[in-house]
Amino acid sequence: MYKYEDVRVVHLEITGKCQAGCSMCSRNDETDSDILVAPTTAELSYEDCVKIFPKDLIKQLSGMYMCGNYGDPIIAKDTLEVFEYFRYANRDMELNMYTNGGARSPTWWKDLAGILQHGKGRVVFAVDGLEDTNHIYRENVRWNNVMSSAKAFIAAGGEARWHYLVFKHNEHQVEEARELAKKMGFASFVVKRTSRWQGQTTYKHLSQPEKKEYVHQVNNIKAQIVKIYGSFDNFVNKTSISCRVQKERGIYITAEGLMVPCCWLGGSAIYDADKRSYKEGELFQHMGGDKSNINAKVHGIKKILEDGFFDKIEKSWSSGSTTNGKLKTCAKVCSVDHDNFGEQFIK
Repeated sequence: MYKYEDVRVVHLEITGKCQAGCSMCSRNDETDSDILVAPTTAELSYEDCVKIFPKDLIKQLSGMYMCGNYGDPIIAKDTLEVFEYFRYANRDMELNMYTNGGARSPTWWKDLAGILQHGKGRVVFAVDGLEDTNHIYRENVRWNNVMSSAKAFIAAGGEARWHYLVFKHNEHQVEEARELAKKMGFASFVVKRTSRWQGQTTYKHLSQPEKKEYVHQVNNIKAQIVKIYGSFDNFVNKTSISCRVQKERGIYITAEGLMVPCCWLGGSAIYDADKRSYKEGELFQHMGGDKSNINAKVHGIKKILEDGFFDKIEKSWSSGSTTNGKLKTCAKVCSVDHDNFGEQFIK
Protein backbone atom coordinates (compact mmCIF):
# COMPACT_ATOMS: atom_id res chain seq x y z
CA MET A 1 0.00 0.00 0.00
CA TYR A 2 2.84 2.35 1.00
CA LYS A 3 6.16 2.36 2.82
CA TYR A 4 7.26 3.83 6.14
CA GLU A 5 8.88 6.82 4.48
CA ASP A 6 5.62 7.54 2.63
CA VAL A 7 3.45 8.00 5.77
CA ARG A 8 2.17 11.56 6.02
CA VAL A 9 -0.88 11.54 8.32
CA VAL A 10 -1.47 9.95 11.73
CA HIS A 11 -4.96 9.44 13.19
CA LEU A 12 -4.43 8.72 16.88
CA GLU A 13 -7.04 7.39 19.28
CA ILE A 14 -5.10 8.12 22.44
CA THR A 15 -7.79 6.73 24.74
CA GLY A 16 -10.89 4.54 24.66
CA LYS A 17 -12.31 6.43 27.65
CA CYS A 18 -15.05 9.05 27.44
CA GLN A 19 -17.19 10.85 30.00
CA ALA A 20 -20.15 11.11 27.62
CA GLY A 21 -22.91 8.54 27.23
CA CYS A 22 -24.17 9.17 23.69
CA SER A 23 -26.82 6.56 22.86
CA MET A 24 -25.78 6.03 19.23
CA CYS A 25 -22.08 5.72 20.05
CA SER A 26 -20.70 2.21 19.71
CA ARG A 27 -19.19 2.33 23.20
CA ASN A 28 -22.64 2.66 24.79
CA ASP A 29 -24.87 0.33 22.75
CA GLU A 30 -24.91 -3.00 24.59
CA THR A 31 -27.26 -4.71 22.14
CA ASP A 32 -25.29 -5.04 18.93
CA SER A 33 -22.05 -3.15 19.35
CA ASP A 34 -18.39 -4.12 19.44
CA ILE A 35 -18.28 -2.29 22.78
CA LEU A 36 -18.70 -5.74 24.34
CA VAL A 37 -15.24 -6.77 23.19
CA ALA A 38 -13.40 -3.57 22.34
CA PRO A 39 -11.04 -2.26 25.05
CA THR A 40 -12.75 1.02 25.89
CA THR A 41 -10.61 1.52 28.98
CA ALA A 42 -7.35 1.30 27.04
CA GLU A 43 -5.13 4.37 26.87
CA LEU A 44 -1.77 5.29 25.39
CA SER A 45 0.68 7.04 27.70
CA TYR A 46 3.20 9.68 26.72
CA GLU A 47 5.89 6.99 26.91
CA ASP A 48 3.87 4.74 24.58
CA CYS A 49 3.53 7.53 22.03
CA VAL A 50 7.24 8.40 22.13
CA LYS A 51 7.97 4.72 21.45
CA ILE A 52 5.41 4.36 18.67
CA PHE A 53 6.21 7.66 16.93
CA PRO A 54 9.96 8.25 16.62
CA LYS A 55 10.99 11.80 15.74
CA ASP A 56 12.19 10.80 12.26
CA LEU A 57 8.60 9.74 11.44
CA ILE A 58 7.07 12.88 12.94
CA LYS A 59 9.37 15.10 10.88
CA GLN A 60 7.94 13.70 7.64
CA LEU A 61 4.30 14.14 8.66
CA SER A 62 1.93 16.77 7.32
CA GLY A 63 -0.58 16.19 10.12
CA MET A 64 -1.70 14.32 13.23
CA TYR A 65 -5.17 14.41 14.70
CA MET A 66 -6.71 12.88 17.78
CA CYS A 67 -10.22 11.50 17.35
CA GLY A 68 -11.66 8.30 18.71
CA ASN A 69 -13.91 5.48 17.67
CA TYR A 70 -14.67 5.04 21.37
CA GLY A 71 -12.84 7.67 23.41
CA ASP A 72 -12.42 11.43 23.67
CA PRO A 73 -8.85 12.77 23.78
CA ILE A 74 -9.64 15.31 26.52
CA ILE A 75 -10.05 12.39 28.94
CA ALA A 76 -6.57 10.96 28.35
CA LYS A 77 -3.97 11.77 30.99
CA ASP A 78 -1.15 12.73 28.61
CA THR A 79 -2.93 14.45 25.71
CA LEU A 80 -1.17 17.81 26.15
CA GLU A 81 2.22 16.19 26.53
CA VAL A 82 1.74 14.10 23.39
CA PHE A 83 0.64 17.10 21.35
CA GLU A 84 3.67 19.01 22.67
CA TYR A 85 5.99 16.14 21.69
CA PHE A 86 4.68 16.21 18.11
CA ARG A 87 4.86 20.01 17.93
CA TYR A 88 8.49 20.22 19.04
CA ALA A 89 9.48 17.43 16.65
CA ASN A 90 7.76 19.15 13.71
CA ARG A 91 7.01 22.87 13.93
CA ASP A 92 5.13 22.98 10.64
CA MET A 93 2.73 20.03 10.74
CA GLU A 94 -0.98 20.38 11.52
CA LEU A 95 -2.17 19.16 14.92
CA ASN A 96 -5.93 18.74 15.29
CA MET A 97 -8.36 17.34 17.85
CA TYR A 98 -12.04 16.28 17.83
CA THR A 99 -13.90 16.44 21.14
CA ASN A 100 -17.21 16.96 22.95
CA GLY A 101 -15.43 19.71 24.90
CA GLY A 102 -17.06 18.88 28.22
CA ALA A 103 -14.00 18.45 30.43
CA ARG A 104 -10.72 20.05 31.55
CA SER A 105 -9.99 23.42 33.07
CA PRO A 106 -9.68 26.75 31.22
CA THR A 107 -5.93 26.62 31.88
CA TRP A 108 -5.68 23.25 30.13
CA TRP A 109 -7.48 24.66 27.09
CA LYS A 110 -5.25 27.73 27.08
CA ASP A 111 -2.18 25.50 27.09
CA LEU A 112 -3.62 23.41 24.25
CA ALA A 113 -4.13 26.54 22.12
CA GLY A 114 -0.50 27.47 22.63
CA ILE A 115 0.74 24.05 21.56
CA LEU A 116 -1.48 23.65 18.50
CA GLN A 117 -0.85 27.20 17.23
CA HIS A 118 -3.42 29.03 15.12
CA GLY A 119 -3.04 28.20 11.45
CA LYS A 120 -1.19 24.98 12.24
CA GLY A 121 -3.82 23.28 14.34
CA ARG A 122 -7.43 23.40 15.46
CA VAL A 123 -10.05 21.80 17.68
CA VAL A 124 -13.39 20.58 16.36
CA PHE A 125 -16.03 20.82 19.07
CA ALA A 126 -18.92 18.39 18.58
CA VAL A 127 -21.79 20.41 20.04
CA ASP A 128 -25.21 19.16 19.00
CA GLY A 129 -27.64 21.78 20.17
CA LEU A 130 -27.83 24.58 22.72
CA GLU A 131 -28.05 24.64 26.50
CA ASP A 132 -31.46 22.94 26.57
CA THR A 133 -30.73 20.29 23.91
CA ASN A 134 -27.02 19.42 23.62
CA HIS A 135 -27.21 16.88 26.44
CA ILE A 136 -30.07 14.96 24.81
CA TYR A 137 -27.61 13.25 22.46
CA ARG A 138 -24.35 14.20 24.20
CA GLU A 139 -25.48 12.60 27.45
CA ASN A 140 -23.44 13.45 30.57
CA VAL A 141 -21.84 16.43 28.79
CA ARG A 142 -22.48 19.65 30.71
CA TRP A 143 -23.19 22.73 28.63
CA ASN A 144 -21.37 25.12 30.96
CA ASN A 145 -18.22 23.02 30.71
CA VAL A 146 -18.38 23.02 26.90
CA MET A 147 -18.81 26.78 26.74
CA SER A 148 -16.02 27.33 29.27
CA SER A 149 -13.68 25.10 27.25
CA ALA A 150 -14.44 26.75 23.92
CA LYS A 151 -14.18 30.29 25.30
CA ALA A 152 -10.83 29.60 26.97
CA PHE A 153 -9.42 27.95 23.86
CA ILE A 154 -10.56 30.74 21.52
CA ALA A 155 -9.46 33.52 23.91
CA ALA A 156 -5.97 31.99 23.96
CA GLY A 157 -5.77 32.21 20.17
CA GLY A 158 -6.94 28.70 19.34
CA GLU A 159 -8.76 27.95 16.10
CA ALA A 160 -12.09 26.31 16.97
CA ARG A 161 -14.68 24.76 14.68
CA TRP A 162 -18.22 23.81 15.67
CA HIS A 163 -19.71 20.59 14.22
CA TYR A 164 -23.44 20.22 14.77
CA LEU A 165 -25.14 16.83 14.40
CA VAL A 166 -28.85 17.23 13.60
CA PHE A 167 -31.72 15.36 15.26
CA LYS A 168 -35.43 16.16 15.55
CA HIS A 169 -34.90 17.68 19.00
CA ASN A 170 -32.30 20.23 17.82
CA GLU A 171 -33.08 20.94 14.16
CA HIS A 172 -34.97 24.11 15.08
CA GLN A 173 -31.81 25.53 16.68
CA VAL A 174 -29.36 25.20 13.80
CA GLU A 175 -29.35 28.87 12.82
CA GLU A 176 -29.35 30.06 16.43
CA ALA A 177 -26.33 27.87 17.11
CA ARG A 178 -24.65 29.20 13.97
CA GLU A 179 -25.07 32.75 15.25
CA LEU A 180 -23.70 31.79 18.66
CA ALA A 181 -20.68 30.18 17.02
CA LYS A 182 -20.01 33.38 15.07
CA LYS A 183 -20.43 35.53 18.19
CA MET A 184 -18.03 33.35 20.20
CA GLY A 185 -15.34 33.45 17.53
CA PHE A 186 -15.53 29.94 16.09
CA ALA A 187 -13.72 29.78 12.74
CA SER A 188 -16.53 27.76 11.15
CA PHE A 189 -19.87 26.08 11.80
CA VAL A 190 -20.62 22.78 10.06
CA VAL A 191 -23.99 21.03 10.03
CA LYS A 192 -23.82 17.24 9.83
CA ARG A 193 -26.17 14.32 9.14
CA THR A 194 -25.76 10.97 10.88
CA SER A 195 -25.85 7.68 8.96
CA ARG A 196 -26.54 5.62 12.08
CA TRP A 197 -30.31 5.34 11.63
CA GLN A 198 -29.85 2.27 9.37
CA GLY A 199 -33.51 1.99 8.36
CA GLN A 200 -34.92 3.35 11.64
CA THR A 201 -36.45 6.75 12.26
CA THR A 202 -36.16 6.52 16.05
CA TYR A 203 -33.54 5.10 18.39
CA LYS A 204 -34.24 5.05 22.12
CA HIS A 205 -35.12 8.69 22.92
CA LEU A 206 -33.70 10.06 19.64
CA SER A 207 -35.61 10.76 16.41
CA GLN A 208 -34.63 11.54 12.84
CA PRO A 209 -34.92 15.19 11.77
CA GLU A 210 -38.14 16.15 10.02
CA LYS A 211 -36.44 18.35 7.42
CA LYS A 212 -35.21 16.22 4.52
CA GLU A 213 -32.04 18.29 4.13
CA TYR A 214 -30.89 17.07 7.55
CA VAL A 215 -31.50 13.36 6.90
CA HIS A 216 -28.61 11.19 5.74
CA GLN A 217 -29.49 9.34 2.55
CA VAL A 218 -27.89 6.06 3.65
CA ASN A 219 -31.16 4.15 3.20
CA ASN A 220 -31.76 5.55 -0.29
CA ILE A 221 -28.17 4.77 -1.19
CA LYS A 222 -28.63 1.17 -0.06
CA ALA A 223 -31.87 0.87 -2.03
CA GLN A 224 -30.13 2.14 -5.17
CA ILE A 225 -27.28 -0.29 -4.61
CA VAL A 226 -29.66 -3.26 -4.30
CA LYS A 227 -31.48 -2.14 -7.45
CA ILE A 228 -28.23 -2.07 -9.42
CA TYR A 229 -26.48 -5.12 -7.95
CA GLY A 230 -29.41 -7.29 -6.87
CA SER A 231 -28.28 -7.45 -3.25
CA PHE A 232 -25.97 -5.64 -0.87
CA ASP A 233 -23.69 -8.69 -0.70
CA ASN A 234 -23.30 -8.62 -4.48
CA PHE A 235 -22.40 -4.95 -4.27
CA VAL A 236 -19.72 -5.59 -1.64
CA ASN A 237 -18.22 -8.37 -3.74
CA LYS A 238 -18.22 -6.46 -7.02
CA THR A 239 -17.64 -2.79 -6.22
CA SER A 240 -14.23 -1.24 -6.77
CA ILE A 241 -12.50 0.49 -3.88
CA SER A 242 -10.85 3.89 -3.82
CA CYS A 243 -9.17 4.08 -0.41
CA ARG A 244 -9.26 7.51 1.24
CA VAL A 245 -6.25 7.02 3.50
CA GLN A 246 -4.19 5.42 0.76
CA LYS A 247 -4.36 8.76 -1.05
CA GLU A 248 -3.30 10.73 2.01
CA ARG A 249 -0.79 8.08 3.16
CA GLY A 250 -2.41 7.74 6.57
CA ILE A 251 -2.30 5.32 9.49
CA TYR A 252 -4.63 4.87 12.44
CA ILE A 253 -3.43 3.85 15.91
CA THR A 254 -6.00 2.53 18.38
CA ALA A 255 -5.90 3.12 22.14
CA GLU A 256 -4.42 -0.38 22.45
CA GLY A 257 -1.65 0.55 20.04
CA LEU A 258 -2.99 -1.51 17.13
CA MET A 259 -2.17 -0.08 13.70
CA VAL A 260 -4.55 -0.21 10.74
CA PRO A 261 -4.98 2.11 7.76
CA CYS A 262 -8.10 3.90 9.06
CA CYS A 263 -10.57 4.26 11.92
CA TRP A 264 -13.22 2.26 10.06
CA LEU A 265 -10.94 -0.78 10.14
CA GLY A 266 -10.12 -0.01 13.77
CA GLY A 267 -13.62 -0.85 14.99
CA SER A 268 -15.81 -3.84 14.15
CA ALA A 269 -13.35 -5.09 11.50
CA ILE A 270 -11.18 -6.07 14.48
CA TYR A 271 -13.82 -6.60 17.16
CA ASP A 272 -16.72 -8.59 15.78
CA ALA A 273 -19.86 -7.52 17.60
CA ASP A 274 -22.01 -10.56 16.91
CA LYS A 275 -19.40 -13.18 17.81
CA ARG A 276 -18.12 -11.14 20.78
CA SER A 277 -14.50 -11.76 19.81
CA TYR A 278 -11.67 -10.09 17.92
CA LYS A 279 -10.92 -13.57 16.53
CA GLU A 280 -14.10 -13.33 14.46
CA GLY A 281 -13.37 -9.87 13.07
CA GLU A 282 -12.79 -9.70 9.32
CA LEU A 283 -9.19 -8.54 9.81
CA PHE A 284 -8.27 -11.62 11.87
CA GLN A 285 -6.67 -13.62 9.05
CA HIS A 286 -5.01 -10.56 7.54
CA MET A 287 -3.22 -9.87 10.81
CA GLY A 288 -1.89 -13.42 10.99
CA GLY A 289 -4.45 -14.71 13.50
CA ASP A 290 -3.14 -12.56 16.33
CA LYS A 291 -3.80 -8.87 16.94
CA SER A 292 -0.44 -8.51 18.71
CA ASN A 293 1.13 -8.77 15.24
CA ILE A 294 -0.17 -5.27 14.46
CA ASN A 295 0.60 -3.72 17.85
CA ALA A 296 2.82 -0.70 17.23
CA LYS A 297 3.86 -0.64 20.90
CA VAL A 298 5.40 -4.07 20.39
CA HIS A 299 6.68 -4.02 16.80
CA GLY A 300 6.75 -0.38 15.75
CA ILE A 301 5.15 1.23 12.72
CA LYS A 302 8.01 0.50 10.37
CA LYS A 303 8.08 -3.26 10.95
CA ILE A 304 4.30 -3.64 10.64
CA LEU A 305 4.43 -1.92 7.26
CA GLU A 306 7.47 -3.93 6.14
CA ASP A 307 5.78 -7.19 7.16
CA GLY A 308 3.08 -6.48 4.57
CA PHE A 309 -0.08 -6.12 6.68
CA PHE A 310 -1.26 -3.06 4.74
CA ASP A 311 -0.35 -4.76 1.45
CA LYS A 312 -2.60 -7.71 2.37
CA ILE A 313 -5.48 -5.30 2.90
CA GLU A 314 -4.94 -3.70 -0.50
CA LYS A 315 -4.65 -7.10 -2.17
CA SER A 316 -7.97 -8.16 -0.64
CA TRP A 317 -9.81 -5.49 -2.62
CA SER A 318 -9.30 -7.42 -5.86
CA SER A 319 -10.00 -10.87 -4.41
CA GLY A 320 -13.52 -10.91 -5.86
CA SER A 321 -15.60 -11.62 -2.76
CA THR A 322 -15.69 -11.46 1.02
CA THR A 323 -15.44 -15.25 1.01
CA ASN A 324 -12.01 -14.87 -0.57
CA GLY A 325 -10.96 -12.19 1.90
CA LYS A 326 -12.27 -8.93 0.46
CA LEU A 327 -12.91 -6.57 3.36
CA LYS A 328 -16.56 -5.63 3.66
CA THR A 329 -15.71 -2.52 5.66
CA CYS A 330 -13.51 -1.19 2.85
CA ALA A 331 -16.25 -1.84 0.28
CA LYS A 332 -18.90 -0.06 2.34
CA VAL A 333 -16.82 2.99 3.20
CA CYS A 334 -14.62 3.53 0.14
CA SER A 335 -16.68 2.19 -2.76
CA VAL A 336 -16.32 4.17 -5.99
CA ASP A 337 -20.12 3.88 -6.38
CA HIS A 338 -21.12 6.17 -3.52
CA ASP A 339 -19.71 8.51 -0.89
CA ASN A 340 -21.26 7.50 2.40
CA PHE A 341 -18.70 9.57 4.30
CA GLY A 342 -19.18 12.77 2.32
CA GLU A 343 -22.96 12.55 2.59
CA GLN A 344 -22.80 13.47 6.28
CA PHE A 345 -21.67 17.04 5.56
CA ILE A 346 -24.30 19.56 4.52
CA LYS A 347 -22.82 21.83 1.86
